[in-house]
Amino acid sequence: MTVRHHVENLIRRGNVFYWRPRVPRSFHLCPAGSRLSLSLQASDHRKAQMMARRLNTLLADLKLGTMAGTTTKDQLARLCAAERDQMMDHLDGIAFAARRRGRPHDITDVEMDLENGWAYRLLENFGSHTLLTLDDGCPGRALLDRNGIPDAHIANIKADYASARSQFLHRGHENRLRAVMKEFEIPDSALNQERTAMNIFRGRADALMATDERYPLADSSLSELTGGSPPRETADQSSDQPHQTKASASSADSEAVPFRLTHTAPDLTLLSTPPEEELGNVDFGEVARSTLVDLPISAFTQECENLVKNKKDEWEAATANDARALVRIFTGVLQEHNVAHSGQITQYHIGRLRQHFNDIPTRWGQSSQLRALSTADLRKQGLQMRADAEASGAKSPVGLSAQTIRKHFANLQTFLQHLRGNGFNILD
Repeated sequence: MTVRHHVENLIRRGNVFYWRPRVPRSFHLCPAGSRLSLSLQASDHRKAQMMARRLNTLLADLKLGTMAGTTTKDQLARLCAAERDQMMDHLDGIAFAARRRGRPHDITDVEMDLENGWAYRLLENFGSHTLLTLDDGCPGRALLDRNGIPDAHIANIKADYASARSQFLHRGHENRLRAVMKEFEIPDSALNQERTAMNIFRGRADALMATDERYPLADSSLSELTGGSPPRETADQSSDQPHQTKASASSADSEAVPFRLTHTAPDLTLLSTPPEEELGNVDFGEVARSTLVDLPISAFTQECENLVKNKKDEWEAATANDARALVRIFTGVLQEHNVAHSGQITQYHIGRLRQHFNDIPTRWGQSSQLRALSTADLRKQGLQMRADAEASGAKSPVGLSAQTIRKHFANLQTFLQHLRGNGFNILD
C-alpha cells in the first residue's frame, strides 16, 4: 500500500521511499501529465525527507532554467538519479564519520557539522567567486547574524568557508563540474555553471545541517548554535577565539583546548598569532585530506560491488559487468606498481592503465583463458599476437578501440568519485 508523507512528492511503498513528481509543463519534450518515479533507496524517514526536499528544489530550478524546453523525460530522470546518488554518498559518508569517532552524543560534533553547513550556505547564497571576510559590514556576516549565529562560531565558519571555496575554485573541480554538465547535456555557459554549483552547495548544506538523525543523543541545550546556553567552561574565554575546526576534530579530545593548525597535522598547541593571520597560513586542502581513510587495493572489488548496488536502478547488467572488468584491470595495474592503498594512486598510474589498453588483445573479454591472465601476462600475450600478425601481414588484433577506452575511463571516473564520496583518500 502506498503511504504519503508530509513532504511533497514523497511516498512509501513497503519499507522503501519513492519520489514521484509530476513533470512540469515547461518540459515540452516530456509527455503531458507524465510522472517521474525514482526509488530513493532508503527506508529511513528523515533521510528520505531530506533527499525528497532536495530533489523538489532541483526540479523547480530546472523548470525555470534555459534547458527546460529541450530536456527529455529520460534526461530528467538520469539527472535526478545522479543527484540522489550524490546525496546518498554524502549522507552515508557523514554517518560513517560520526560512527567512526564513536561520539554520537557529543555536542561538539553537532557544532562542527552546523558550522560546515553554514559555510556551504554562504557559498550557495554568494557564489564561489565572491570573497567574504565575515567582518562587520560583510553581507555574509549579516546573513549569519540574521540567522542568530553566535559570534564565538564565526571564526570557525570562516575557516570552513575558506577551505570549501579554495577546493571549489581548484581547476580540477571546475573540470569535474563541466563533465557533469556535459553528461546531462546542460549547455556550458557561465550562468549554467553558477546554477549547477549553487545546487551542489545547497545539497551539501542541507545534508550537513540535518544533525538530528546523525546525533540523536546529543543535548542541544549545551550549545548556543543549537539554541542552548554557552558551555560553562568557555564562559570566561574571549568571544573572538576560534573553536576547533571540523578537519581537526577527529584527533582532538572533547575538552576545550586552544590549538594551532599546521601544514602536517592538527597538533594541539597554543595560538601565537591572531586568528585571521593564523587561518591565512593554513593549507586547508592538506588538513581535509588528513581526515580521509586509505582504502586497501584488495578492497576495491567489494567497493565496486557497493557501487553496483547504488546504481542498480540506473545501470544495466552489461554496464555493471563493464565496471567490474575495469576495476579488475585497474587493480592489477596498481598491484604491478606496488600500490598498497587508494591514497598512493597518482596520475602516473592512470597513464599506465591507458597504455595497458593499447597492449592487450582486442577481444580479451570474450576469452575465459585471457581473462584469467594477470595484467603483465595479458600484455605479453598481446605483444606475441602483434608480432605474429606483423609476420603474417595481417591486421594486429591488439589494442582496445577508442570507444571502449572512453567507456572504461568513464567507469573509472565514476568509481573514483564513489570512493571519494564514501570518505576514502583519492588524490586530485
